[in-house]
Amino acid sequence: MRLYRPSIVIVDVGLPDGSGLDLIRELDTARPRVQALIGTSADDAMGPDTIQAGADQFLAKPYHSVGVFQQMILNVLPGNAPPRGPRLIDTGSVEPDLVVYRDELHHAKNLFSQNPNSAMRQYLRQFLMGVARAVDDTDLIQAAQQGDFTRMRRLVDQRLTEIHPI
Repeated sequence: MRLYRPSIVIVDVGLPDGSGLDLIRELDTARPRVQALIGTSADDAMGPDTIQAGADQFLAKPYHSVGVFQQMILNVLPGNAPPRGPRLIDTGSVEPDLVVYRDELHHAKNLFSQNPNSAMRQYLRQFLMGVARAVDDTDLIQAAQQGDFTRMRRLVDQRLTEIHPI
């Protein structure tokens, strides 16, 4: 980011290898500062912490509407940055991709097999919450919210056997 100067940075606060909140703090104090700094997470409770860390906006995952995502980005840009005049807003909804869903479940299964430490377990909980919300899997959402790793692991295995090979 020292070489390229993006206008917008979107940071997932639940990074597996560090703190997204720390990255937001660093980007917020960098000079020149990016025009728009957005924090995102599958954990809605991270919204206030994200804003306090310096993000201009918090966006909960999953993103169900391309138009809402697009409008939120346009809203956080400075007044001189958004295009003037009418602009086309995509009204389509975001549909889960089964190939990506399967890959994310395999990623979670791999992490479970590595006997994750507490930081990785926190990442895994947030990661699976986002995956589950994207496909409206209420059982997996509930297990992730409760931090029930035994149930999450069982549900991941069950979902993988239910998905037909592509």
